Amino acid sequence: TVDGFSAGNQQANLDPILAERIEVVKGPNAILAPTGVPGGTVNIITRKPQFRTFGSIALQLGQYDANRAELDYNRGFGAHQRYALRLLLARHDSEGYAGNARRTVTFMPMFAVQSKSGAQLTVQFEYYDFYAQNYLGVPVDSSSGSTGEARILRGIARDLNTWDDDFRRDERKEVRAFLTSPLSRAVNVRFAARYADTDTSFTQELPGISTANSAANTAGGAIDPRTGFFVPGSIFGPAPAFAPSPAPGPARILPRGGLWFRSSGPLFNFQNDYLHQFKNPVIETSTLGGFAYNYLKQSGTAFLAGSAPLNYDAPARSSYILGPMNARVINSTTSHQVYLAETAQLFEGRLVLAGSYSYNNFDLAVHDRLTPIVAAQRTIAQAASWLTSYGAVFKPIPRLAFYYGHNEAASALGASIIAAGGPALQTGIQAEYGVRFEGPDKNLLATFAFFEIDQTNFTVPNPANLAVPPPNPLLPELLANRRAQGWEFELRASVTTQFSLIGNITRFTNRDPNDVPFRGTAEKSWAVLANYRFTRTSPLAGLSVGLGAEHLDRRPGDAPGGFTAASTAARLIANQPTFWLPAHTLAKFMATYAVSKQWGVQLNVENVFDRDYLSAALGRTTVMVGTPRNAKVRLTYRF
Repeated sequence: TVDGFSAGNQQANLDPILAERIEVVKGPNAILAPTGVPGGTVNIITRKPQFRTFGSIALQLGQYDANRAELDYNRGFGAHQRYALRLLLARHDSEGYAGNARRTVTFMPMFAVQSKSGAQLTVQFEYYDFYAQNYLGVPVDSSSGSTGEARILRGIARDLNTWDDDFRRDERKEVRAFLTSPLSRAVNVRFAARYADTDTSFTQELPGISTANSAANTAGGAIDPRTGFFVPGSIFGPAPAFAPSPAPGPARILPRGGLWFRSSGPLFNFQNDYLHQFKNPVIETSTLGGFAYNYLKQSGTAFLAGSAPLNYDAPARSSYILGPMNARVINSTTSHQVYLAETAQLFEGRLVLAGSYSYNNFDLAVHDRLTPIVAAQRTIAQAASWLTSYGAVFKPIPRLAFYYGHNEAASALGASIIAAGGPALQTGIQAEYGVRFEGPDKNLLATFAFFEIDQTNFTVPNPANLAVPPPNPLLPELLANRRAQGWEFELRASVTTQFSLIGNITRFTNRDPNDVPFRGTAEKSWAVLANYRFTRTSPLAGLSVGLGAEHLDRRPGDAPGGFTAASTAARLIANQPTFWLPAHTLAKFMATYAVSKQWGVQLNVENVFDRDYLSAALGRTTVMVGTPRNAKVRLTYRF
């Protein structure tokens, strides 16, 4: 979410110049993200006008995905500096490790005014034009199976780019307004509104591999119906024996096909809430009540797209050619939420009790216009849910706290699922409990937490849509319930006035009801960042250096879904991930140097030891190779 509003249907990443700070809220939050999701919310707070005058110009250059220029200009003016203007401008033009281009333009002017009584109005206008090659990597080698770790196809370069003119595009014009005002000494009111006009499009063509148990197999292996594991070098016969036999050699010339898709439409959000605060020697309370309204309408059109077969021994450029129309749909989602949240502190803050209650209503409509209009092509769904969240914090001694939280969530599902007669809502429940310790002078903060999250109707991409050519029309996404449970340790420490440390360790499982892990999830991870700032009396005054490391355990590379042909009613055998991305540990170095009050320089070196790794995957033909050592230099002038 951005400033508490859902980011909507985007193909683009948020431009970093817009971000002032990032809030991580564990569990759904009615105020920051109405209804939310069970795991939590990452809420990006954008930069706002300040009632003073300052500015900066920055230029960044580097090896990969780095080259950009930025302007941030803020001016406070008027009597008592009650008016403020700010302008953010950024241009990014670079290539990734595989030569995949990314070009963006970001423009955000904004205005703020504050009154003597403390009321403040902020209005922002954002224009964002994003274009990037839709680069989806390289295939894994046929030797990659369910019980081992993947490597890329033998005989090809790690930076091979065969995605030609496949692209992602996002053009967005957006207005946001925020009004806060005290109504009395104890009551404050907030209004927030956002209107966006979105236009997104992409072309995505995937090389095709068949994993059928037949002589036509081109993957160099197949899923064993008796275990659900992908076995390199073998295919399996029919029931009941499912006898293995050698697989044909893996194909190195693959058909290629997919979709051209475009979607556009308006997005509107409105929030209004009231905060009442009360305090006496016995109790301190904070009461928040309000409502939210959200409306999204998207008109989407898709065509089949295809290119010449892809020869990995002699890759050549080819442009896509559009085929028949694959989808033509208008979908809209309207939601209303009314919420009430209460927090009470007792015994001088030793006990904190919190709870919230919200009513959530969803109206969904899907109009399929692919064929002549008939009544059956208009699907309308309505759903409502009452959601409860509560928690407590107990501090037996001033710097030690035990806490517990229970959160419930609900959100609307996509148009394709609703049109196919599926459920309208995805729901979730989260429980978290833990302990937090704060050191003297707040120089240490350590948290150890356990969590359990249950989610219904979690959407999973339908692997049948990866066929070449894809089904026409596309099949709806698959639904799966899931449970995530585990523990997390977080640490922030100011060891000295110059040296600081931050880190975390997480161990958890994220599985469907058949105990199959979800694609892309590392169930073990850790990260650490150490920073040292030289004192003003040091010969290196103005220099700050940091060294960090992050570790991700192995991750499933795909999600075949479903059950094998050997399954029975008494014994279901789930298809397992056909390959795993290997675990990796990467190091990062950072250094900033304040040359003067105006000039500063920053050096970031990612993947310091130049490790080879695989960063992500959609399936066996689409694995993104990690970027090698990458240095970026940023020069900033402040005025």
